[in-house]
Amino acid sequence: MFHHQDTEMQPIFIEEAMGSNAVKISHFNLKFHVLIAQTVGPNWNSMGPAEGDYRHHIHFACEGSAALTYGETILELKPGNAYWIPGNFPVGRQCDDYYRHYALIMNCELASGVDLFSTWPQRRPLHLGPWHEKDWIDDWKERPYSLNTQMRLQGQMYQWIAEYFDDLDAMIAMQSQKYVRYARIFDLIENSLGGDLQVGEMAKLYGTSLRAFSLAFTRDLGLSPKSYLNHRLNQYACRLLVTEDWPIRTISQHLRFSDEHYFNRFFSKMNGLPPYKYRQLFLSVERGGGDKSG
Repeated sequence: MFHHQDTEMQPIFIEEAMGSNAVKISHFNLKFHVLIAQTVGPNWNSMGPAEGDYRHHIHFACEGSAALTYGETILELKPGNAYWIPGNFPVGRQCDDYYRHYALIMNCELASGVDLFSTWPQRRPLHLGPWHEKDWIDDWKERPYSLNTQMRLQGQMYQWIAEYFDDLDAMIAMQSQKYVRYARIFDLIENSLGGDLQVGEMAKLYGTSLRAFSLAFTRDLGLSPKSYLNHRLNQYACRLLVTEDWPIRTISQHLRFSDEHYFNRFFSKMNGLPPYKYRQLFLSVERGGGDKSG
């Protein structure tokens, strides 16, 4: 998620507010992390290299104009339409004046942290189809969010996925085989998740050198073992921040970070804001308010 000084954000919901209502279809979860009402200006533009993260971003364009760039391609983000920006696919961003949109950040998980589309060969930004704000805005104003609202949005996403990906069964079978190959590694991560867990321990369990393990893992799953480990650790940290009333220092110790400062740096790098601010943001959503600090 990107944060800029002239960016106005209002959270609609975040992952921890969704409960356990992820719908399972053909062995993968459509997992929503956050839906944000966002207004941006010229400072939204990319500076230098293209930017991206491991999660998929769905843009519901409302007003103004903006564009994404990748290679020689320019994809205009036109109001009244929805667009898919896949995870692990850096894009450039352009906005000359004003762009208002909703950004849904999500994953399509076969297992915790293993995304169905992370190694899709034709991965690229997509125009999903028309979208009308007036058809959704009443749903997104709800507090708390009903199962009907969650399933309606999930249903729309499943419909778009079904239209754009011709052979989901084959994709799921291929990714599932890769998951099984690293099952012992995933068990180690889940049982020993913490700031002191090293990729070297994963490589030793896998039975190869650190370099060979990192190359194989990255090739098969679309992200490095360090990135995957950080992703799972960040998920756990986010959950603790909103489900426990522990001080930040206690959470840092529970996650086995060397000190609170290191935990704050890690969390801010992963989420674009420090742990205390993330907790405040969640509480504002639960109360039905909005934190526009971005």
